[in-house]
Amino acid sequence: MRLSSLLFLVLFTVSCAPKRPPFLFYPEHRDQRIGQRNPHSPYADMICMTKVTRADHKTYLTLKGQGRIVAEQRRGKYIYFAIQSHRYVPLDGAGSPMVAIDTVERYRARLPAGEKSP
Repeated sequence: MRLSSLLFLVLFTVSCAPKRPPFLFYPEHRDQRIGQRNPHSPYADMICMTKVTRADHKTYLTLKGQGRIVAEQRRGKYIYFAIQSHRYVPLDGAGSPMVAIDTVERYRARLPAGEKSP
């Protein structure tokens, strides 16, 4: 009886723990593909938003200085940021006109010791 009560309390606490909100309205651990919005697109399997990957703070500062960061958000000891890039792919195959596909690349960098998130 006592063990089952303890197990219930642990499971209840874990299920009520706050979940990490998605960065840019999409889960951090998954890539978003064009096919999720437009399954009939010939580019349905191409990634339009990457999963969040690690970056160092120096990379963040470099991209920030270049004006390439399009979105950022501070969470605890981390800063989440995103840049936009373009890939050019042939419309129908080799030798055909090219199409630009925008990709949002998402990153997470640890803040330096002593720097606090607002």
